[in-house]
Amino acid sequence: GMPGHLVNDIHGSWFDPSYPVVQFSESLRDDLFEDLLHWEKATDLCLTMGSSLCGMNADRMVESSARRYAKRKKGYGSVIVNLQATPYDNVCSIRIFAKIDDVAKLLAKELRISYSLGPMYVPDVPKTDLANHVFMVPYDEHGRLCKEKGKLRQLDLSEGAKVMVTGGKFEGCKGEVHAVNPQGNYRLRVLVPVKKDFEAYTALLLGTWWIEAAVKGTTPILPVVSVTD
Repeated sequence: GMPGHLVNDIHGSWFDPSYPVVQFSESLRDDLFEDLLHWEKATDLCLTMGSSLCGMNADRMVESSARRYAKRKKGYGSVIVNLQATPYDNVCSIRIFAKIDDVAKLLAKELRISYSLGPMYVPDVPKTDLANHVFMVPYDEHGRLCKEKGKLRQLDLSEGAKVMVTGGKFEGCKGEVHAVNPQGNYRLRVLVPVKKDFEAYTALLLGTWWIEAAVKGTTPILPVVSVTD
C-alpha cells in the first residue's frame, strides 16, 4: 500500500494517537491543511473513490479540479467512483456508479498492473525486534526525528509498556500498551482530560505501519514515545 508518511489524513486517523479523527467542532492540523491547499492548486486529475463528498474540507480537491477543467480546460477534472449520488456529479469529468473493487480491478487490467491479495502486511524491521515489540528508532524524547545521524532511542511497545502521546489534543497524555490486535495494530490505554479537573482512560490505536516508519526514520514525528513513568 501507500507509505503512511505520503498520506494526508486531513480529517484525522483511527490509527494515529496524536491526531485522532477530527470532530466537526475541532480544528484541522495546520501543516496538513497547508498541504491540502497546495495539492488543491497543483492537482490536474482527482480520483475520488467511495466518498459521498458530504461537505468535508477534503472535498475541495474534487471541486477545484472539476471546475478548473470545466471553466478553463485546465487539467483533466475529477473522476468520482461511488454507488450513491454526490454534490459534484454534474461537474466531474467521469462518473462511475460501481463498487470500488470492481473499478480498481478493471483499472489495474487496463494499466497492466499485476496485483495479488497476499499475506497481511508485516513491518520490514528486524524479526527479533518485532517479536519483542521493542525497537531502536532515530527520534528524541518528544518524538521528533533526530538531526544527529546514528542517535537512537528505544520505543517499547510490549504489553504494559508506558507511552506518551506527542501531539494533538492528547499531547502529553500518558498511558500503556494494552495489547496487539490480530491485524498487528497496538491498542493503547491512555489517560486523557474529559472535563476540568477530571480525567478518564480512553482506547487509542497505533497502526502497525508506524513501526517501519519509526525504525527507518521516514516520518518527521512519531505519534507516541516511550516513557519511564
